[in-house]
Amino acid sequence: MKPILLFCGLAAISAALAGCGLKTDAEARAKNSDREETSPEERKYLAAAEPFLKAIAARDYAAAYAHLSSHARAKMSSAQFDPTDDPRTGRPRQASITLKATAQDFATSMQRVERAHGLPKAVRQADVFSSDPAVLSGQGEALDSMFAIGEMPASIPFGIRKASIRCQIGTQLTAEQLAQEAKRVGLTAQQLQQDEDFAPYFNLKFVLVEEEGVLRIGYFEFMPPSIFD
Repeated sequence: MKPILLFCGLAAISAALAGCGLKTDAEARAKNSDREETSPEERKYLAAAEPFLKAIAARDYAAAYAHLSSHARAKMSSAQFDPTDDPRTGRPRQASITLKATAQDFATSMQRVERAHGLPKAVRQADVFSSDPAVLSGQGEALDSMFAIGEMPASIPFGIRKASIRCQIGTQLTAEQLAQEAKRVGLTAQQLQQDEDFAPYFNLKFVLVEEEGVLRIGYFEFMPPSIFD
């Protein structure tokens, strides 16, 4: 079991986005400003993303797999589920590649996410990061593209890439994970659970692609909490 990463104490966003059950950063900010509400385009993309996110949060990985496009299934890397360095060497892990990944392959790979971050339990936050074709093709600003598409293969046609979604999935630590994290921060497990800022989660980003007229998950990456959250 590798050490649990330090979790950032971000407040969970609980209100639902009208019509699709998710809430965006943009809408949260709009509540405290004079900005317009989330655009219809963003609502469309969040609605398309909702079933996939709900399936991940419910640990229904077969249902989540059903929302993957043929491109996402064609080639799946272990680094998409566990991008962290090997604690034994401090170097990037040796990625394994699965071709024509099945639902069982996806479910098995999700165990990497659970071992690193705990058991998914709720969608905390979701927003459309970008729908700019230049950003989604990797030809825009380098930093924007990195946040939007990560290591998305160039073999996935640029023309079908529609939107990059970034979200947080709240987790429930196992007893062993909770004990390890409590020891790491110098608290008891009970003290840690009583800390109102203790809210473990992981990040998930993915790109929606249009396939046969339907928006599906074209590429995805599960990531640890970050100072950029």
